[in-house]
Amino acid sequence: MSIYPIYQDVIAEMNFKAGDLPFFMFRYSIKRTPLHYHDFIEFTYILEGDGTQTVNGTPYSIQPGTVSLILPQHLHEAESGDGSYIRKYGCLFDIHMLGESSGDSDWIERLLASGSRLPSCLNLASPQADRMLRIFEELYEESCVPDGIGHHSLVRAKLTEALLLFVRLGAGDDWPRSPFIGESAAKASFRSIIGYMHVHFQQPMTLQELAMQFGVSVAYITRSFRLYKGVSFLDYLHGLRMNRAAGLLVTSAIPITDIALEVGFESFRTFSRVFRETFGRTPSEFRAAGGVQPTLEAVRSSAGSESTEIAGT
Repeated sequence: MSIYPIYQDVIAEMNFKAGDLPFFMFRYSIKRTPLHYHDFIEFTYILEGDGTQTVNGTPYSIQPGTVSLILPQHLHEAESGDGSYIRKYGCLFDIHMLGESSGDSDWIERLLASGSRLPSCLNLASPQADRMLRIFEELYEESCVPDGIGHHSLVRAKLTEALLLFVRLGAGDDWPRSPFIGESAAKASFRSIIGYMHVHFQQPMTLQELAMQFGVSVAYITRSFRLYKGVSFLDYLHGLRMNRAAGLLVTSAIPITDIALEVGFESFRTFSRVFRETFGRTPSEFRAAGGVQPTLEAVRSSAGSESTEIAGT
């Protein structure tokens, strides 16, 4: 068990500059990656080798054909099964690259449920594995020619294709129809708020601050959460924080009082109360039992790096 997860500063590692597309693509080999997290979405495809990847305390078996999607701030680590190298394609990208057109929200809502209603990892077989591999290969080839005509557009198109395939295979056909279909500019603004919360939920956050930052009213945000998420702003924020807290309790030895602060609670009493309401047990009991997989109902929302080529991914 790791004592403290490692924070991977993707922007600093990749020497990101203003105007650059916030997308980084790699082909690399690992034996083990320590428990870590970052502010970017991580999307990978296993080429060779097998082992275990753990995301927010949930272990997944990985093998050739496994594709995984890890949201910002999700705790994850991986290890080879027999000590040999695992080869894979991987990309890191900013969550705000998603959904630039009004018709994107239907699948993005499903994507943001990765780790809860949508599994973080899928073990694919032919022909789906072959199709996904082909898209990753094309993404990698395009990432090597950043000066090509329409480079940004092609990267977005191929990334969207791969993510859509992941969502379709993982979510199936029984997902409720999104209320965002035919969305207005106001609804698109609400999606931007949701994306922001997924990245910054550990920081102090109020309705008033969100309203000011996104140029909307407090009443609009309140109504939107009830209409599109079926929960209040506070319930959604607590769901994100509880999902992170559960992962830290299971995968680390961080003191529980420090976990409360890490996930955004200034009051330990409030943290303990919300945790018990969410999981039906105290944080200490949860850790002693080895944790449980948070469900959509439990968290009351759909929300919720090692090689010579790139360290920490």
